[in-house]
Amino acid sequence: MRKILIALGCLTLAGIAGYNHYLQSPNYALRQIGSAAERQDPVTLAKYIDFGSIVAGLIAPLEAKAEAGNKQMRAYTEAKKAEARRRAAASNDPFAESLERMKESTADLAKVQRCR
Repeated sequence: MRKILIALGCLTLAGIAGYNHYLQSPNYALRQIGSAAERQDPVTLAKYIDFGSIVAGLIAPLEAKAEAGNKQMRAYTEAKKAEARRRAAASNDPFAESLERMKESTADLAKVQRCR
């Protein structure tokens, strides 16, 4: 009788350990994600999916591309300004250079006003 009780106790412990192991398995998590998606249950989905890291992983490359585009645009703008200055200097027009400086000042003022 005592051996039977020990065997039943060991089987019960093994069953509990196996069930806990199953609850921690990727197979269980995938089943829960699938059923939560079918039920359209965002709370359960949030338990199993780290949406914050997914969004961060998607945003980082986009921010890098945007920054690269901004650098490219600044370089292009500076090149165009330098070209306009060279043309003004080559034309021997005394008003061309002051007109160019006035345009730059107006553009800088517009940028400052947009930032406010």
